[in-house]
Amino acid sequence: MTLIKTSSNFESAHRLSNYDGKCKRLHGHNWKVDLEVELNKLNSLGMVYDFSCLKNNLLLFDHKVLLKKNKENIKLFKGLPEEWICWFDFEPTAENLAKYFALIFFKESKAKKVVIRVWESEKSYAEETITYSK
Repeated sequence: MTLIKTSSNFESAHRLSNYDGKCKRLHGHNWKVDLEVELNKLNSLGMVYDFSCLKNNLLLFDHKVLLKKNKENIKLFKGLPEEWICWFDFEPTAENLAKYFALIFFKESKAKKVVIRVWESEKSYAEETITYSK
């Protein structure tokens, strides 16, 4: 079994629409995403995962506004160019983003195990672990 680990960063703003604290206001983070992938058998190139894929996937979210698609956010951000926004059907918390990244980046995975940590500060992260039964 082979285990790889890699990290990448992206910058974005977000807000939590159904929250009573300061995170209800638009604010930004320098997000860090750690990835661990375990695989029983290397691919034909002798790799578990191309390290550059994580960085390339996260570019979709870099310098964007991450928002739950609801009436309040649609009204608040009306007029902002659509390409500046990433709409989600969930609140863009670190926990939800970790789960989302694990599922979208490894939906058709041959991995045995995937662990994604989404850091919204140097002190706080959320972690999602998916174990595949293959």
